[in-house]
Order: sequence, then structure tokens, then C-alpha cells
Amino acid sequence: MIARGGDYCVLQLRRQHACGFDYLAQIRYQLLRNQLVAALTLTHLR
Repeated sequence: MIARGGDYCVLQLRRQHACGFDYLAQIRYQLLRNQLVAALTLTHLR
């Protein structure tokens, strides 16, 4: 967990593979009224 607040949290994962695929994934969960909203960001680093 890299960030959190009263109604949200952000999780992060970085993976590097021998084939050269290097990425950073972040998922943000946020409670908005009666809904749980998730947003995914995937960034290719190399």
C-alpha cells in the first residue's frame, strides 16, 4: 500500500522479467457513496 485515506487506498506492484518486460501497476480503490470504484494504471518502464 503506497497511499490511503478515509475513503481510498492505492496498491502498487513493480515487476521485471528476464525478457525485458518491466512494468509498474497501481490500483486505486475508492468508496464513493455506495459504490466501490477501482482504477488500474499500468506503466511500461523500459
